[in-house]
Amino acid sequence: IPVLRHSPRGCVPPYCQTACLGHGPEYYRQLPSWIEEVPLPAPLECDGIKLWPVTYSVPSQFLVECIPAKSADFAFVKPGDSATYIFGDDAPEYFRNYREALFATTMTKGGADCARHTEILASGTVPYFQGLPEVPEHTMAHHHRELLERAIG
Repeated sequence: IPVLRHSPRGCVPPYCQTACLGHGPEYYRQLPSWIEEVPLPAPLECDGIKLWPVTYSVPSQFLVECIPAKSADFAFVKPGDSATYIFGDDAPEYFRNYREALFATTMTKGGADCARHTEILASGTVPYFQGLPEVPEHTMAHHHRELLERAIG
C-alpha cells in the first residue's frame, strides 16, 4: 500500500499526521461507494414520548483527513486495564496513540454507548470490539454494526 506525503491542516508537531496510507484526503471527502450509509435509527416510544438514541463526536482537530500510516498492530490503551490509562488530560497524545495503530480494543464497560468507539474511528483506526454480538439492539445506533462485525470476524 503506498504511503503518500500529506500536509495537514493546522496542527502542532509531533501530533501532525504527515502521511496517508493508500489514498489522500480528497478520496475521503465523499462517502465511499462500498459503504451503505447507516440509516438514522427510529426512536423508541414509551407512553407517547419519543426517545432518540445518543451519539458522540470528537473535536475536528482530532479527526483524521485520511487513513494514517501505521506503526502498531493494536493501540496501547486497553479498556478495563488501568495500567494503560497513561494519557491523563493529554488528548493530542491519546489520539496520536490511536492514529498509529491498525486496531484498537474497545468493549462495553459502563454501557455500550461511549465516546471511545467514535474516538477510535475518528483516528482512522479499526475498532476491535470485544463482545459486540452481546450489545443490545438499540445501543450504538449510529455505528455501522455490520462493518464492526466484519472487522472482528
